[in-house]
Amino acid sequence: MGMSTAIRAGVERRKQPVSETPQHGILATVAGLQAWRCEPGTVRSLPEREYHALWFELRSWDWSSLAIVPTCQGVSEFDVAEKLVMVGVSNTGRAITLVSAEGVNTEGTEATIALIREIEGRGEQAIVVVDSLLDNPAVMPITQAVNGAVLVVRLGQSETTDIERVVLGVGRDRVLGAVTRGR
Repeated sequence: MGMSTAIRAGVERRKQPVSETPQHGILATVAGLQAWRCEPGTVRSLPEREYHALWFELRSWDWSSLAIVPTCQGVSEFDVAEKLVMVGVSNTGRAITLVSAEGVNTEGTEATIALIREIEGRGEQAIVVVDSLLDNPAVMPITQAVNGAVLVVRLGQSETTDIERVVLGVGRDRVLGAVTRGR
């Protein structure tokens, strides 16, 4: 499925220095992390039905910031966060900011949390994709700063003990849902 125009503009610039904002949405680069604001009207196609079901389940919780947390090492779940943003924007008619905190170090953790608080302060929602806690313990304070987390479990890759470690790291009561994916 395709990306929204706002997010595509940001993803295309992910590995390049940013000197200006893209035409659709805004791109912020702070301490190595990047954020894209997806506006209503920029979503051209929607992801699979499962993401819609997850979105509506998440709406039953009171949250303004959410972390997407992999349960196995060495993977990026940016696309899961992106799909939730697209579904959320199309269903609420409100902007949602996608924050990539993948690869953030200890110094970038505080900047990430400050950005999340800024977004929440505007009355908006943020979906934050992080590395697995197993790969990057520096993201743990981020998972604690958001209102809840969605775990991404990769069938055939995520070990039960690793899932348990991630759940304990995030906090059992903070896990709002899970996405299962094939290899």
